[in-house]
Amino acid sequence: MSSLPAALAVAATLTVTALGVPAHAQMLTPEPTRYTTVSQVPGAEAMWSNPSALGFSSFEVIDVTGILAFSPNPGQSDAEFRQGLLGARAGPLAIGLRRDRFLIDPDDEVIQQGTGLTIAIAMGGDRFSFGASNDQYQRGLTSSRWEIGGMWKAMESLNVGLSWRDIGSPVVIARERPWKLVGGATYQIPDGWGEASLETTLERGSLEGFRGLVRLDTPVGADILALADVNADGELQRFSIGLGYRFGDYRGFGIGSRNRDRVGPEANEYAVGAASSF
Repeated sequence: MSSLPAALAVAATLTVTALGVPAHAQMLTPEPTRYTTVSQVPGAEAMWSNPSALGFSSFEVIDVTGILAFSPNPGQSDAEFRQGLLGARAGPLAIGLRRDRFLIDPDDEVIQQGTGLTIAIAMGGDRFSFGASNDQYQRGLTSSRWEIGGMWKAMESLNVGLSWRDIGSPVVIARERPWKLVGGATYQIPDGWGEASLETTLERGSLEGFRGLVRLDTPVGADILALADVNADGELQRFSIGLGYRFGDYRGFGIGSRNRDRVGPEANEYAVGAASSF
C-alpha cells in the first residue's frame, strides 16, 4: 500500500510542525521530505524523499503530483505562499520543479526566491532498489546537490530505507548545506489499515533527531496522518496532522504543522496537494 501522498486524495487538514527558514542554507527543504520517510514508497514525491522508492515501479506506472505550501512570515499573521512543487514520474524515472519564496530579513522585508530542478532515476527488483537524484537549485548562483538512496523490502510488511542527502555539502549564496544520512523503517499494518514509520537523521555524523509517523486508512477511502519530530535530546520539535482522500485514480491531501520552538502564527505551516495516476 502506498504512503501518504501516493495514497491520499483530495483533502485538507490542520496540524502542527515547521522548519521555517533553514539555518544551514538559503534554500527551503522540499515539502515531501517533511511528511514522507525514507522507507515509504510514495508516488512522484519519492524523488525528494528517497529516489530508490521509484525502482519498485515499471515504466507503465505514470504519476503526476502538485504541492503548494504556505506559512506566515515572521511577525505576520496571514499565511503566504512558501513553496510550490510539480513532479511527474514514469516508473523508475522522475522529474520535478520547485519554487521557493520566503522572508529572510523581517526588518528589511527582503524576499528571497529560488528555483529548483530535480531529476531522479532508480533501479530495483522485488526486494531491493537503489536510486539517485540531482537537484539544480538557483538563487542568484546555481548550486547542485545529490542524493543517493537504497531500500530493502525485508518482509512483506516491513521496508527499510537509507538515504544520503546533500552530498558534497552544497553552498547556496555563501551558506553551506551539511550532508545528512537518513535511515528508517516502515511497517505495514495488517489488513490494509495503513503503516507506521520510524526515522532517524545524522548530520555530518552527529545525531540530529528522530521522526515517528503513523498513517491510517479508513474503509471510506480517507487517510489520516500523524507525525512527530523530536531532537537528539528527546524534545518535541514539530507535530503534524494530515488528511487525505482517494477517488479512483485521483488523490489529494492537506497537512498542517506547528513548530514547538516558535510562538504566534509563524509557528504554523500548511500544505495541500493532489496527484493522479495514469
